[in-house]
Amino acid sequence: MMTEERERPTTSMAIQPKSIRTKLRVSRIFGMVYSFMLCGLLLLFAAITIILASGPFRITFIIIDLYADVVLIISLLITFLVLRRIGHMLNAASNEDVRALKELGSMKWAVISLVFCGVIPGLMLLAVQRRITKLRPNVSQTAPSEDDMERLTKLRSMLDSGLITEDDFEKQKKLILGEQR
Repeated sequence: MMTEERERPTTSMAIQPKSIRTKLRVSRIFGMVYSFMLCGLLLLFAAITIILASGPFRITFIIIDLYADVVLIISLLITFLVLRRIGHMLNAASNEDVRALKELGSMKWAVISLVFCGVIPGLMLLAVQRRITKLRPNVSQTAPSEDDMERLTKLRSMLDSGLITEDDFEKQKKLILGEQR
């Protein structure tokens, strides 16, 4: 006896949810390390300015330090925003909330992470983004819309009146329910 194997549809986070969570955790850890490095650079620039500002180029060093501090603070703020978003994505992945994961994971945030948070967090987010685009919401997470319900009701009435066969009804039902995913 030969059993026929059916292809499992990717209707949930069956596409390596552990891999997605792992990459998000790695991205978050390296993003935190990067933010600590930025804080260290801020302190280093402040110390260098204090040491060198007493010489003849005092104004020049203060201006350079202020510029560097502003750039580092902006980078640090963006890093914190990215880390916060990664935390939300990690929660969504843990809860297997595909809709929230797709809303949170976008290519622009991956690129922002790559530019402002370092190479490793950015690459991890790019890898996660690829997997997120392949995910489809759980069947339980997407309820049929009113329009779909009306179409299904009409189909059922056509089946009951004998205008269509059971097979036609099932095919159309799958089409209608498949459109919403």
